[in-house]
Amino acid sequence: LRTSINEKIRLCFRKGFLQLQDKKPEHPYGLQGTNHLLPGKGKVASKLPTKVLMKKDKIYAWCSCGYSGNQPLCDGSHNLVYIPDLKLKPVRFIPDRDMEVWLCNCKQTSNRPFCDGSHAQIAQIDKKAGLFD
Repeated sequence: LRTSINEKIRLCFRKGFLQLQDKKPEHPYGLQGTNHLLPGKGKVASKLPTKVLMKKDKIYAWCSCGYSGNQPLCDGSHNLVYIPDLKLKPVRFIPDRDMEVWLCNCKQTSNRPFCDGSHAQIAQIDKKAGLFD
């Protein structure tokens, strides 16, 4: 007897394997969980941030590893990359209103997932090394 996907999902909710995502922000901008506090920095995907128009109540997952092909958002690539002793996970957030934000692409920000200007330091290091002559 085949069970529909909807029936399986309902069963998972009843058994407690799945829970509804809380749309009330735990942190500013609706950050969910504590992945934004994990130590370690991902690889630089780009030296410039990306401006994103976030929609109210939509679930976003910012890529913290730098390997996503859908930067600055996560596409699950962190599951395919093994980096010893580095446990980076996507930073999930659910905005409580429509807003424009600058999401970090250099992955060196101290204000995950938002740009804090850390990319300027990377550009200075590259300039000193003669990479932009």
